[in-house]
Amino acid sequence: KSQLNDIYHAMEFVITTAVSVGAEKALFPADWLFHLRWRGPPAKTVDGLLVRFDKVAGRTTVWVPELQS
Repeated sequence: KSQLNDIYHAMEFVITTAVSVGAEKALFPADWLFHLRWRGPPAKTVDGLLVRFDKVAGRTTVWVPELQS
């Protein structure tokens, strides 16, 4: 139940933030992952693991190879 609570509050934060900035990409917090999606240094998890962005069936798939196989 604690995990569901955490997910709910995280989703609420993301939605509230998006609405508060009118969904304007440049106004989102600088540390949000999508700012690094197409440029900048390689994205990493908070534990320092590399986050990969690959095209699968024409769509961008984001994954962490060390955590997924």
